[in-house]
Amino acid sequence: MSGGQSFSRVRYVLDRLDNPIVPRKGVGIASAFDFFDSRPAAQENVPALQTTMQFFKPLHRLDSVYFRASGGTTFHVAKTGVPPFTLGGPLQLSAYGTNEIFTNQYMLFQLGYLRQVGQLPPILGNKVYFSSLYELARPYKTQNPSLNGFPDLPMDVATGMLVETLFGPAYIGGSWGDSGHRKIFFKLGRVF
Repeated sequence: MSGGQSFSRVRYVLDRLDNPIVPRKGVGIASAFDFFDSRPAAQENVPALQTTMQFFKPLHRLDSVYFRASGGTTFHVAKTGVPPFTLGGPLQLSAYGTNEIFTNQYMLFQLGYLRQVGQLPPILGNKVYFSSLYELARPYKTQNPSLNGFPDLPMDVATGMLVETLFGPAYIGGSWGDSGHRKIFFKLGRVF
C-alpha cells in the first residue's frame, strides 16, 4: 500500500473541566470532522467524524467518578483504504494491543473512578491518584483478518496509578479483558 493523504478538518472543542490534567468535575466535548480527498488505498473520498464526550463528578473531597463516550463514523463509505479509527492501547481498550482493532465505525464507553492517594514534593510534581476503569466498545466493519472469533463487544477493566509529574501525567497500570486479553501498560502524556 502506498500513497499520501490529504484532508480538510473542522474541529469543535468545549472545555468546562476544572483541571486540564486530571479533572474532578465538569464536562468536555471534542469533535472533529475530516474530509479525506486522498488516502492510501481509498477508492473514493472519505468523510470521517469522531467525537468524545466526558463528564466528571466529585463524590467526596478526594473521590470522583467519570463517564466518557467516544465514537467515530465514515458515514457508510466502505472503500476507505486504511480504516481511519483504531481501538486498543492504554485507556482505549487497555487490555488490547495498541491499534489492534482497525475500524470504519465504533463506539467506546468508559466508566471510571479516581481517588487522590498522595501528594508529591513540589520539585517532583503534584498529586497521585488511584484509578479504576471499565471499558466497553462496539467496533463495526473491522478490517483485521486476525480477529476471527473476535467478540462483538470487547471490554476490559483497568486499574493503575496516575501521577502528575514535572514531565506531564504518567499512568502505570494493568488491564484484564475478554478473550484472554491482558496488559501491563505505561502512558506518559495526556490522559483525559
